Amino acid sequence: MEAFKGLLATANDGDLPPFMAKTNKYGIQKNILIIQGCIVTCISLIFLVMPTVSSAFFILFVIGFFPPAQLEIGSPAFYVWFLIGGVALFVLIPVIIGYIKKPEWKTKSGTE
Repeated sequence: MEAFKGLLATANDGDLPPFMAKTNKYGIQKNILIIQGCIVTCISLIFLVMPTVSSAFFILFVIGFFPPAQLEIGSPAFYVWFLIGGVALFVLIPVIIGYIKKPEWKTKSGTE
């Protein structure tokens, strides 16, 4: 159970927006779990967008920028732009959070 508290400790230290430090009456970080669920759902949607499971797995790795010819990937341009967009998104999120971070985000407890 303690492994799930890592992001909550980060939020309580003020490195994440305060809404991520909210917990329910059982001490479970509800907003972090909702965000994680959304991320997993979006990643799972890759399997619906890509024509084969092999190409979906391949796109989840950095080496995916150079797909082998034997993989059916659909449009090569879509494939590459999809990967670039995903990498940009996951690089920009921490940069944006760091830029808008405020000292008052640090909390003593994340309970409501």
